[in-house]
Amino acid sequence: MLLYDEDDRHPCPVTVTPDLPVSGGVLVGATGHTKDPAYAEMWPAYYEKAYAQQCAGYAAIEGGWARRAFPIITGREPVRLPTDSRDLPWRIDGHLRSGHAVAVGTRGGSDRDTVLGGRLVCGHEYFVKEVDTRAGRICLGNPWGDAASKTKWEVWLSLDEALTHLNEATAVLTR
Repeated sequence: MLLYDEDDRHPCPVTVTPDLPVSGGVLVGATGHTKDPAYAEMWPAYYEKAYAQQCAGYAAIEGGWARRAFPIITGREPVRLPTDSRDLPWRIDGHLRSGHAVAVGTRGGSDRDTVLGGRLVCGHEYFVKEVDTRAGRICLGNPWGDAASKTKWEVWLSLDEALTHLNEATAVLTR
């Protein structure tokens, strides 16, 4: 895999083995929509493994935000979007349509806490799946997944919910 140095963005090839960390028959770390090894999206786990290997272990990469991860994955400078602007959904939609990946971070100090009836994890990073510009809503995907109930895997936020609960939005060109 190819990652990029955090400081000077030069390419850093990383070779990983096919095995991934498992605990009690469940994948540990980033897996997309499920932690069931038979159905999980595997690319997030391999990127996470490569980055952990580059940083001397999983403990060194616990937590974090897209503004730091995007340059390491793409080698490109990310763009910060204002999360206090009522045109946020339309700005995000424009970036998605231009080939950018977009991620958002939620307010709050601990990812053990939730808001909106448990639908949104606090102090956590989500990727933007899609935007409904007619309704001004944003659909977020949780990189943790949520194998059984899917209640935390995907969440739609109204504009007012986004303005209340998001503290950062970051976009980066992926092609």
